[in-house]
Amino acid sequence: MSDEFEHRVRETAHHLLVTYQLIIQVCELLPVPITLPNSEVIESREIIPAVARVVEIIEDQPITEIQQAGIWGACLHWLAGANLFTQLLATPADPTLDLQIQINVVVAGEALVLISQELRHQE
Repeated sequence: MSDEFEHRVRETAHHLLVTYQLIIQVCELLPVPITLPNSEVIESREIIPAVARVVEIIEDQPITEIQQAGIWGACLHWLAGANLFTQLLATPADPTLDLQIQINVVVAGEALVLISQELRHQE
């Protein structure tokens, strides 16, 4: 693996993990908290299904439909980024994969920050 590609992978993985931490925080703020895997070593085979589960059950939370939609959309954007990350590892020559992951992570992160603020104000 070239140094440049290794740097791209590390940076992209970092952004995915930071956004995953936002998903954890928002899920903990919910009226009925959702606990997601959160340990020193985070493995994709655990967290991807966990985030997919949030997508499936978020509509059962007693929060506004806008908040539900925001969390639902943010989790889907994060999942798209995680799936694209797997593709990036398999095809390092595609320079647009980084950008595709970044846009999904940024959109997810912005939504999660706003929803987190709203949920904190409702406490």
